[in-house]
Amino acid sequence: MPQQNGVPERRNTILMEIVRSIMSYSDLPAFFWEYALEMTTFILKLVLSNIVSSTPIELWTGCKPSLKHVRIWGSLAHVLKGNVGKLESKTEVCIFVGYPKRTKDDLFYRPKGQKVIVSMNA
Repeated sequence: MPQQNGVPERRNTILMEIVRSIMSYSDLPAFFWEYALEMTTFILKLVLSNIVSSTPIELWTGCKPSLKHVRIWGSLAHVLKGNVGKLESKTEVCIFVGYPKRTKDDLFYRPKGQKVIVSMNA
């Protein structure tokens, strides 16, 4: 019964409200909600909570998190292509959709091929 799980239910409600907000500021289709949810949990690990005076990442690792690498979800980015001809553009416009686990790369949606790609060069 959901009524007996107040704290987890409230947390899920907060997560979905943030996901809806993130999705509303992008032109991405609704099936990208999973990427928005992953980005939401990623962001919540980097911010302070009301209960504890440090972030979840700081409690887990013992180091203060850096926000230098954080990008705006759904924003446009120029991602380097692979091998291109002399006069071709070296980049293509993609949409940032998140971070893959355990890497320093970023996830981008390529509208032309309708694929999600991983790239470090954006």
